[in-house]
Amino acid sequence: ANRGLRQEVCSAFYSRASDIGPHAGLYDNSDHLRVVMDGRHEIAKLLGYDNFAQLALENQMATSTDQVLAFLQKQLASEQSTFASDLLQLQAMAASHGVFDLKLWDYAFFAQRIRQQVAGVSAQQLREYFTLDDTLFRLCELFQQLFGVQFVERTDFDRWSASVRLFEVQEFNEVLGYVFFEPFLRAGSDEAPNSFALRDRHKDAEGLLTRPSVVLQCNFMQEEPGQPYLLDHAQLRVLFHEFGHCLQQVLT
Repeated sequence: ANRGLRQEVCSAFYSRASDIGPHAGLYDNSDHLRVVMDGRHEIAKLLGYDNFAQLALENQMATSTDQVLAFLQKQLASEQSTFASDLLQLQAMAASHGVFDLKLWDYAFFAQRIRQQVAGVSAQQLREYFTLDDTLFRLCELFQQLFGVQFVERTDFDRWSASVRLFEVQEFNEVLGYVFFEPFLRAGSDEAPNSFALRDRHKDAEGLLTRPSVVLQCNFMQEEPGQPYLLDHAQLRVLFHEFGHCLQQVLT
């Protein structure tokens, strides 16, 4: 409810690693970005492209930068009426709280107020329906229905962190691969949520099969030890999204 604090947090967040904002110049990485962009442009030119965007599309479904721009412009045009409707709702909600000049730092705050008004439940109350363990169990059930695979949790493995769990992915009792699940952020780490492969599925020259292994790092901030961990909407999206990447790797 503190609009001044929202402005302060918003300004600090959107000016990170730049030459503006409350920490102007302190973590500015503009020079590094220029080096990266110049290097990409040089590589593209050496390979016969006009720019790096053309090179980046080489293995994509889109065939040209014009096609990408046309698609984006078409999507924006199709959503204009929705944007206008959303803005009217935000303005009305903001006005009911005495705010008549909506700023960037007001959008998420009043959008959340609208969601709470429509749903009759707050974001914090919604979390109580999504404990980490139960959500993970239901997610595995969903993938079992969609892909016909089973997830068997293993406990006989070496962990690099106490919270790491291992799931063996099976089909008709045959092991297809492994998913290491690390839900919480480790001390001293500042990584964003991600998933990555430890090894791919392949057979060596003697025909010996190596099964794929992947790691799913949600990097959630751990709260009270011993209490069920409750997921908010953003964390649910992270879990579903990264788990999808893991399955793609294991089932390919």
